[in-house]
Amino acid sequence: MNDNIILNELAEMLKTNFVEDKLRKDNESSYIFNDENFVISLFFKDLKLEGIPEHIKYLNFLENLWFTNIEFDLSFYNNTSMETIENLAWPNIKEIKFMLSNLTQIPEILVEFENLKYLTIVYSNISEIAPLLKMKNLTFLQLFDNKIRSIPQGISQLKSLEFLDLSRNNIQEISGELFLLPKLRNLYLSTCGIKSLNFPEFLVSDIEKLYLNRNKLKSFPLNFIESSHLLQLNLKNNPIKNKKEIQTICKDRNILLEI
Repeated sequence: MNDNIILNELAEMLKTNFVEDKLRKDNESSYIFNDENFVISLFFKDLKLEGIPEHIKYLNFLENLWFTNIEFDLSFYNNTSMETIENLAWPNIKEIKFMLSNLTQIPEILVEFENLKYLTIVYSNISEIAPLLKMKNLTFLQLFDNKIRSIPQGISQLKSLEFLDLSRNNIQEISGELFLLPKLRNLYLSTCGIKSLNFPEFLVSDIEKLYLNRNKLKSFPLNFIESSHLLQLNLKNNPIKNKKEIQTICKDRNILLEI
């Protein structure tokens, strides 16, 4: 089936219009074609949806799905019947992004996107992220501006994760397990109200960029800096008492420090 026909049917079903992304206005849903006239990106904007529309399963080259200012039906959270899962075989989708949505929990159907590498859920109301631990192919996870209160035990299962942003949530304590992710290089934990960092004594981390600015840390473990592969460390706007020691070690190791 021609991708243009699928888009027209989808637009009619949702009572909206899809325009080419370079021509879209602020409140319009849009798409991007590749050179062979297949849809590779689809952007939903300012709509009410029951879930991810099944029509898009016919877009065989679709790689990116964005949802901005979408009001999802509550059934979206646990719509994982076998019939639904069997019909939602989208092996090419690599990125899904939710922005300004009414999501309060992780939709279980996301786990079925086995090849998903980039997931963004921001400016929403997510409080629990444990379901994401099943998504072992994720390399990029952006969850800033939610209501997340803790990092779940087992986070080290996300062995492919390279980038994680949990900024502007309600996390007060950080477990050392987070720093054991083998491929994690960029970690953003700004403005979370973090009071303590529970690192193992001899923790060795491969993180290169660590942002902990605007928290409530009174100290930062020097042994972590000494045994890490840090290139950049941001500790600005924390009531840290061991600043001089941190500055000395970072200078010796050529670490870009903001404190």
